Amino acid sequence: MNKQQKDDIQVLFEQVPILINRYESHDSGFVEATKRWFREIEEILKRNKAPQVSELASMRGMITAAEDGIRDPSFIVEQGVRSSKIPAAVASISLKRAQEILNMMMEPFNRNLDEAQTIMRKIMVISGQSGILIPFYNSNGELKIPVADIWRYLVEVANIGDGLMRVLSLISYEDAVCLMAECLDSIPLNIFKRNLPAPGMTVNPTTQAVTG
Repeated sequence: MNKQQKDDIQVLFEQVPILINRYESHDSGFVEATKRWFREIEEILKRNKAPQVSELASMRGMITAAEDGIRDPSFIVEQGVRSSKIPAAVASISLKRAQEILNMMMEPFNRNLDEAQTIMRKIMVISGQSGILIPFYNSNGELKIPVADIWRYLVEVANIGDGLMRVLSLISYEDAVCLMAECLDSIPLNIFKRNLPAPGMTVNPTTQAVTG
């Protein structure tokens, strides 16, 4: 799993309350909207070759089967419930089950991501306070180079590669670079603003010497 997949799934999770509201209001389009939700989730999982895609596709199939008047024997219907209500009920239950499956799938990644975020933020704050990041900012506090180049510098020159390697043991390189960018954006500039070069001045990345 990767961060983009997680974010894409989270966007679809945010649609679930809307779908349930449609179910509660007996919206005739609820069942079709729920099947469309499943298709979108399946596409995300297929792109990342997640095995859960087959289970979710089967659940979507159960909704279609309920529309055709065929239901799983394990689905107990109370006496007096109209058959026309069963497809919507199956769709609602399937939504709940799908969220459980996806949350279980994402749980290990979420734990790793949380740990990686904690480590990365510490690295970025320490790097900012120590002046390591100064050469990569202009006098307005804007980054001058790609974040991937900062990663490479921190590993090869700044001798803090162990912390970054720990991050890589938790998430992919692509996610780690995105995480670094997010951390840099979220760190208050005043943590290292006092050390930024004056307009027209530059800092040597290796010696930290200011020239202009």
